[in-house]
Amino acid sequence: MIRNYLKIAIRNLLKYAGYTFINIAGLAVGIACFLIILLFVLDELSYDRFFSDAENIYRVHDAIESDNQIWAATPWGTADYIESEFGDRVKVTRFYRMSSAQSAVRYEENVFVERGILLAEPSLFDVLDYQLIEGDQETALADRHSLLITEDMALKYFGSEPALGKTLAIDDTLVQVTGVLQNVPENSHIQFDFLLPYTFRFRGIPRTQNAKWIAHYTYTYVKLSDKSLIPQIESGLAERMAEIWQSDDSPYPVFMPLTDIHLYSHAEKELAPNSNIAYIWIFSAIAVFVLMIACINFMNLATARSANRAREVGMRKVLGAKRPQLIGQFIGEALILTATALLLGIVLLLLFLPIFNDVSGKTLAFNLLNPWWMPLFLTGIIAGVAFLAGSYPALYLSAFRPVAVLKGSMSKGAKNSLVRKSLVVTQFGISIFLIIGTLIIRDQLTYLQNESLGLEKEQIMVIPMQGRGIQNDYLLLKNELTRLAQVQHVTASSSVPGKRVFVLGIKPEGFTGQDSVQSIRSLLVDFDFTEAYGLEFVSGRTFRPEIASDSNRAFILNEAAAKMLGWEDPLGKEMVIFREKGPVIGTVKDFNYASLHTTVEPLVIHRFTYYNFVSVKLNTANLAGSLSQIETVWQTIFPNRPFDFYFLDDGFDKLYQAEQTLTDTFGYFTFLAIFIACLGLFGLAAFTADQRTREIGIRKTLGASVSSVILLLSKEFAQLVAIAFLFTAPLAYFVMNHWLQDFAYRIDLHWFTFLMAGVAALLIAILTVSYQAVKAALTNPVEALRHE
Repeated sequence: MIRNYLKIAIRNLLKYAGYTFINIAGLAVGIACFLIILLFVLDELSYDRFFSDAENIYRVHDAIESDNQIWAATPWGTADYIESEFGDRVKVTRFYRMSSAQSAVRYEENVFVERGILLAEPSLFDVLDYQLIEGDQETALADRHSLLITEDMALKYFGSEPALGKTLAIDDTLVQVTGVLQNVPENSHIQFDFLLPYTFRFRGIPRTQNAKWIAHYTYTYVKLSDKSLIPQIESGLAERMAEIWQSDDSPYPVFMPLTDIHLYSHAEKELAPNSNIAYIWIFSAIAVFVLMIACINFMNLATARSANRAREVGMRKVLGAKRPQLIGQFIGEALILTATALLLGIVLLLLFLPIFNDVSGKTLAFNLLNPWWMPLFLTGIIAGVAFLAGSYPALYLSAFRPVAVLKGSMSKGAKNSLVRKSLVVTQFGISIFLIIGTLIIRDQLTYLQNESLGLEKEQIMVIPMQGRGIQNDYLLLKNELTRLAQVQHVTASSSVPGKRVFVLGIKPEGFTGQDSVQSIRSLLVDFDFTEAYGLEFVSGRTFRPEIASDSNRAFILNEAAAKMLGWEDPLGKEMVIFREKGPVIGTVKDFNYASLHTTVEPLVIHRFTYYNFVSVKLNTANLAGSLSQIETVWQTIFPNRPFDFYFLDDGFDKLYQAEQTLTDTFGYFTFLAIFIACLGLFGLAAFTADQRTREIGIRKTLGASVSSVILLLSKEFAQLVAIAFLFTAPLAYFVMNHWLQDFAYRIDLHWFTFLMAGVAALLIAILTVSYQAVKAALTNPVEALRHE
């Protein structure tokens, strides 16, 4: 009997080859999309879980409640306090990120610019069990001039030669390779290529309270033997911080689970850009939506063809077939169809996964046997989709009464099926929702990239300083670059717009007692900074080299800082930073030195010879020639250092990489969802035209025009799309308005965007059914009236 069912199933699938192709194609694309997004979601959820005992490892954050600030970095003293008070029950280690964005690494004659350099403590391996391929964990970071590198870096610098004992120069400081680590997995928020010991940068414990308890620059990781210790540690640290800061608004610690950092931590000074759990929900919803549309296609076409199989069902019932047997037959056909679609879907997955990797920045790979549950999951997809997509047709067809069927009184009224219309509405509701989402996300990204920041970002070249050698010769570089005709301004700063700006503790005039120390973002700059970036002054002046006190004892505030300090007229007010006391000499209008995700925060700009970046404002007349001249100057002054730079506007674009990825991904999957929906609509239009062949022939015989017949066949689907729009638009408004709340600066939702999405869906539907409508309208009435 099973062989008979299989033979009948294959015969039916081949008999209606067009419908079979539509079903398999739609399901295959839907399954491929679902699996691609599944791989993405699994990768995002797997971050940092490869560490053994990962569930007991935490990173300590510092937060300030009043301004809702939270830092991924902590003061130096945080780890010292935890170790001294709870050392017998916890293990603690710290990371420190090199102050410069990148460093020049030299081996023999080869020099490379490297960005993945972190400083670590010997206790690293007690908390995070990185695996050493070469070297000894006990001594690998013991010496100040030791260095750990990853496998890839060992291959890059030394090829097949042993790496242990080799000497590299990092920013002109010689270090010796004492260990080779396994490559850091990509699904980790801690990314590095080189690990230097803490003593490379810090010769000893910071002596000042500012360096030890105020400045946030270390990343503190704690491995707990008992999670119940967390409240005790947090309470003790909070008391210690309040004592040091002497403020009711002092930072308090927050323990963030290691495995939550990638998706849930949105703190300042992150080691690497993090993702967002909201995007996981968005992508998961898209995966389910696309698969739902594919399943709806199957259900629609199967029920639409039900009348054509009514006699078959009737005859089988007359010959003794039971309803469970008929249900089994139709579910079996669905299984064959779904299994075929799954195989094709896996092929499509392998073809399109590289494209998705390019869009998302991932290196996802599909392995049928890894993880171990993947074969079971795919089998579950076959069974689940087959049951979901085939259950209603099976129940519907098996319920036909044989007497009605054999008498010919069985209605072919598939065109009036309420269930099928509801499913079409659902399909296009999902499609319209995705179209609206794509349009709004794209508009928000365009707004972020083009909104005025309150500063000039075009034609500004940013050159990261790679080591002390460049800092020592910065003035020489500035003098030589200023001589170039195409260079308008040359300046330097501790950070640049688009990069993180340090938070420091300051002592403003008029603040005493517990409020004496205020945390504020601090930008250390050279002369010409305000001119190069086109900052607009509200009052006062910029720094002037001819005024001696401007060298390191003068400050410029933005409007937000003046407001925070309660100074209506900040000029002449004094403050202390780095033990340097000086007056406020100017106030500039607020400018967005960070992304537009957040509002402009208080900022103090002051002169200090601590720079990480050189900024060069160029004339646009001859950009290529300017770059060549600047590189020549660079190579003359720094012959052993590679010339590396980027343009500020490109740097700002990278701040919105997550939104760019979301826009691209949303767009691709929206297109695929619409494609699948159109496949189903095309099949339904063909079936509807076939079912109404006689009606069309009679109408044409009575004088109906071709256009009226096309309108007749198209208006039903147009009405369904309109209904879908009416249900979907309010939901899309609610969801997208909620998504926009994450941005301090955002677009306004406009009715035209929703109307555009509805019109687009309507045009797509009409174009999809128009071929079948035109074909039916042009059919010879004589042939139509002969149609059975």
